[in-house]
Amino acid sequence: MISEPQAEFLLSQCETWLGTKLNKLQERLRGEHEQTRSHLWELIVLHATASAVISRHHKQDDSNSEVSSLIQPEGEQEAVPDIFLQPDDCDPFWVEVAYIIPRNQQQETDIRLFPSWVREELSKRKVADSQHLRIRLKPADTSKDVQVPPNNSWGQLLKTDKWKTFVAELESGNFKSTLCLEETENTNLIVIIEGIEQGGFVSSSFPAPNVPKCPKSHPIYKKIEEKAKQASKWAKSGKKYKPLVLFLGASEKLHQINDSGTPSSISPKQAVYSALADTEQWDLTTTLNAIGTAPWPGTNAPRQRVKGSRLISAVVIVTIKNEYSGLKYGWRKRASRPIVIKNPHPDAELTLHQEQLIHQINLNQVEYGSGCESWEAQQTQRIPIASQRYKEWEGSFVFSPGSDFFFNIEIPCNLVALFLAGDITACEVWDDKNSGSDDSPSLKKEIGSSLCLATEVNQQITNVNFVKVDPKLREQSRIRLEFGAFTASTEPINDSPQAYIETDASGAFTLKLPQNLITRLLAGKITAGEVWNIDNNKQIGDLLKNAVSRGQEIIDAKLVQVSSDPESEPALSLTFSAPTDTTIREDKKIIREEKKRRKNKISEN
Repeated sequence: MISEPQAEFLLSQCETWLGTKLNKLQERLRGEHEQTRSHLWELIVLHATASAVISRHHKQDDSNSEVSSLIQPEGEQEAVPDIFLQPDDCDPFWVEVAYIIPRNQQQETDIRLFPSWVREELSKRKVADSQHLRIRLKPADTSKDVQVPPNNSWGQLLKTDKWKTFVAELESGNFKSTLCLEETENTNLIVIIEGIEQGGFVSSSFPAPNVPKCPKSHPIYKKIEEKAKQASKWAKSGKKYKPLVLFLGASEKLHQINDSGTPSSISPKQAVYSALADTEQWDLTTTLNAIGTAPWPGTNAPRQRVKGSRLISAVVIVTIKNEYSGLKYGWRKRASRPIVIKNPHPDAELTLHQEQLIHQINLNQVEYGSGCESWEAQQTQRIPIASQRYKEWEGSFVFSPGSDFFFNIEIPCNLVALFLAGDITACEVWDDKNSGSDDSPSLKKEIGSSLCLATEVNQQITNVNFVKVDPKLREQSRIRLEFGAFTASTEPINDSPQAYIETDASGAFTLKLPQNLITRLLAGKITAGEVWNIDNNKQIGDLLKNAVSRGQEIIDAKLVQVSSDPESEPALSLTFSAPTDTTIREDKKIIREEKKRRKNKISEN
């Protein structure tokens, strides 16, 4: 959905605007891996709603009691909706936020990845044109959804006679082969090879799983049912949250909520009206138009309206979908305009002014990602945390070569910090195995090669700049290093480089180190461990390790003269921000380690 730095920024900005710590939401983001996406959606809606409300009354940098009176998050309170709004220009109302995820998210992921896995395994067997095979998946039992084997059992499939026969047919040139896996408890699948794609694009097709057959099986209906039950509990305890708006989010890729246009499909509006409407008050035509089905006259069909539905005044539906934004940006993930569906039979009606405020909430103030951020899930121990953080932060690189070996590079700030802390190596970054060749290297390979050459000839950095980007985007700010023309310098390289550090009371600090040291670190000619093991540098190395783990970021970079001697070598100056308490990832790691420790302690007892 969004990256970890984006979430940290939104959380920090919300706390600034509202003048309060969102400890409860922060704790949920840290610990509940299975529900991270739902809590992220709550954060996104809170940020967008706060922006819409506050902009009507105050400058967005304001933080005072008047602002907190306009919008109040759930905070540390129990048994309350997520957001309470009481702007000056409309009556107050409550908002409950929810996000719809697939009923079997792992299965949907496996279905999407299975064709690529088949191509990869066929390629290992040297099957001709295996990477260009057009693959279709269909269910062996057509009365049920297609279901691939669990991904941890795919390797066992390679040992079966069916797989070997399948491969032999393809090796013989039969590109109309099929692989039929009998229906079992975990498998309902036929793999069909439909030929070879002629262009660069390779397609895979499969029937959408988990598509609802009736309104009651629709995930929107089920979510309304869940929230209506929650609202009923509030009402029974004497708490009145009226009017109450249910704010639903989902990915457009979620087949369960899409209206495919077929006569049997259930649209989101039909699911909402089925859950909210008292159809006994409607005539046959109105019921048929709103819900898609209606009982025959004279029959006693059960009502579909969920218990407690009158307590929900309106349902707002927003989907995250692909939109084309022109040649500059291409396809981007965008949030749709909110679809507001009022309850036709509520206890408290939503007013026109309240509805207008909902429509003014801009959910595209943040840039969305693929919809499945790896940091949202619990990380396996075999994946280095630092390496994974770098891969998912999507920092971009810039390389500008010139004459006489002159070149400029821009590197994400978080990557420079990881190099300095020793949490990542040059091989992990510059050895781009997924793209590029020796004749036509990828951008990262070219940067790595240029850095290596610069260290060999002691090429000097002539200028340094800090390139700031919008923290709401899926990018990191960058450090721009400008390397001078090739001079074949014979100056010896200092094998014991001395670094300097200046700290302040807030925990922010400035690191100064010889300019050729950063080049050698980035090129992999020296490691952070070798640098900070020098006696005078040990404390600096520990400080950098702690700073990276606490989420302190590089916020400025420049080239400075540390000595009054004009002949002395200039130093690279990097300013790190003060530590914040909005960092998410490392706290998850600490929580996992603490749970493991407690589990081991219990087993020992």
